Amino acid sequence: IDGLYSNKEPVIIEEIKTTTLSLNLIHEDHNSLHWGQAQCYAFMYARQHQLGEINIHLTYYHLDSHEEKTFERNFKLADLEIFFSNLVTAYLSWFQKVQAWQARRDSSIEQLSFPYSEYRPGQRDMAVAVYKAIRTKDRAYIQSPTGVGKTIATLFPSVKALGQGLATKIFYLTAKTSEILVAEKALEDMRRSDLYIRSVTLTAKEELCFCPSVSCD
Repeated sequence: IDGLYSNKEPVIIEEIKTTTLSLNLIHEDHNSLHWGQAQCYAFMYARQHQLGEINIHLTYYHLDSHEEKTFERNFKLADLEIFFSNLVTAYLSWFQKVQAWQARRDSSIEQLSFPYSEYRPGQRDMAVAVYKAIRTKDRAYIQSPTGVGKTIATLFPSVKALGQGLATKIFYLTAKTSEILVAEKALEDMRRSDLYIRSVTLTAKEELCFCPSVSCD
């Protein structure tokens, strides 16, 4: 809360927004989000202090002229409660879906085994090193020849760490488009082993450009 005038009747909650826009162009309904933010504060304070009503001052402060423009509204606690409930209900509905998905994902990770029949030479050691680096929040620099299976030896322990709450996201960076395909195949192979996981592939602008000669600068 930017401002609280508890000695006023009713109590005033003030939300202050800085702007370089001329104050002449700012009206009371300039931005509904500004009122919404203040209404959340007002609801929390009014409920905590058992107030039947509360006033909100929405003040715009012009950075260049140092002038102020204030709008005032009065809100009843019952109306603020409806506003806040409608706001939070939509968020909770979304969050419950996220939690349900994460529970399903983590359960599948717990049951996940290495997607291939056996490890290649050096592959298990690399997977263990990657997992330990994640668990200890350390870095691992690994050099090995082509064909060892570095992609799955990196992604598999990373996914396992994800299911144990050691990470919230995995970023797998590649230098070439062909390496993207290898990473995507590794994920698909794990999905075929009943892994539930979501992935997004970000592609360079140059690779997406439809023009015959790329001139993206």
